Amino acid sequence: MPKRLTKREMDDEVYKLWFGRLCTFGLKQAKKMMFEAYKILREKENERKKKNERKS
Repeated sequence: MPKRLTKREMDDEVYKLWFGRLCTFGLKQAKKMMFEAYKILREKENERKKKNERKS
């Protein structure tokens, strides 16, 4: 089971991913990739919150 990241660790990981994609694909493609990944993460977080609310 993976550990949860702190806010700082999460920011560092996003920073690394962003510049990795930016250097490889260019600004426009990097923005698209990061936005899509962000949307997926938000959806998963919302699903997790809903499950926790139902259990309570």
